[in-house]
Amino acid sequence: MSKKTRVVAAAFGAVAFSLLFVGGALAVQPEYEITLDKVADPVSLPSGGGDVTYWYTVTNTGTGFFQSVDITDDPECTPIEFDSSSDGTDPADPGDKLESGAWWKFSCAAALTETTTNTATAVACHSGSNCDASETHEGEATDSATVTVGTGTYTIDMTGTSAAMLALILLAIGGIGFLGTTNRLPKLPKFR
Repeated sequence: MSKKTRVVAAAFGAVAFSLLFVGGALAVQPEYEITLDKVADPVSLPSGGGDVTYWYTVTNTGTGFFQSVDITDDPECTPIEFDSSSDGTDPADPGDKLESGAWWKFSCAAALTETTTNTATAVACHSGSNCDASETHEGEATDSATVTVGTGTYTIDMTGTSAAMLALILLAIGGIGFLGTTNRLPKLPKFR
């Protein structure tokens, strides 16, 4: 092999190696990542409980896209529904995609009677209209929200109250209790 042939072969080798390197750099696989932000509205309820709405925001923080998102909540809250005003698309339609940097919002209503902490899990799938355990490109995230339900116990701070004032308060409470049990006013003495 002549010197000229070796130089040409080396040049072709260098070009081929460079093309492989550049092609590999261009063929970087997308990242599939999501975040989940869960918020309760309201965060506190009066004694006895009431209704609360949970809001779930799933954001695509990766470079790839997702075609479907499923959310579960523990303790269970159903149904968790897509908020079509969040981006104007329906995640159940495989033609719609959660693109990189975009977000979808969901909600669920519940009636609570005691203080509750719910932990939600969101799973986003790259392909198909439904997520399942065999999906290869999934993003997964969790978040929690606590709703406090008040108790029926009330306290009165009497710090700094004088003994005379305390006696008047107790007399007033006793008088109210007396009136509540007899449904009539006590007879007052007549003065002439």
